[in-house]
Amino acid sequence: MSEPGVESVEREPEVYDGESAVDEGVFFEKARSLAAKLPFVRHAVAMWHALRDDATPLAAKAIIVGAVAYFVLPTDFVPDFVAGFGFTDDAAVLAAALRAIGKYLRPEHYGQADETLGRRR
Repeated sequence: MSEPGVESVEREPEVYDGESAVDEGVFFEKARSLAAKLPFVRHAVAMWHALRDDATPLAAKAIIVGAVAYFVLPTDFVPDFVAGFGFTDDAAVLAAALRAIGKYLRPEHYGQADETLGRRR
C-alpha cells in the first residue's frame, strides 16, 4: 500500500554490465598518454582486458572496475597534476588491485594491453 499522493513505480532492477562504469575511450586515451611515463599503466590496461574476459570471476571484475575508475576519475585523493606525487595514489590503488586479482591476469591480457598501448612484443 502506498501513501496518499505518492505514486508507486515498478521497474526492473538494474543489472551491472561491467562496461558502463568507466568509459573505454576515456580510459584508453589517458592510458596511452601516460604509458611512457608511468610503468603501472600496462597493468591497468591488462586489467581492463581481464574485465572484458568472460573467464574472469565477477568478484575480480568488481575490484578491477574500482581500480580503473579511480585511475580515470579526475578527483583523486592526490590530484594527478601535483608534481611528483600526483599518481602515487593511483599506483597504490592499482597495486592493491593487482595483488588481489593478479592470478586472473593472463599473458593474453598483457598482449592485448601491449597492442592497445601501441607497443611491440
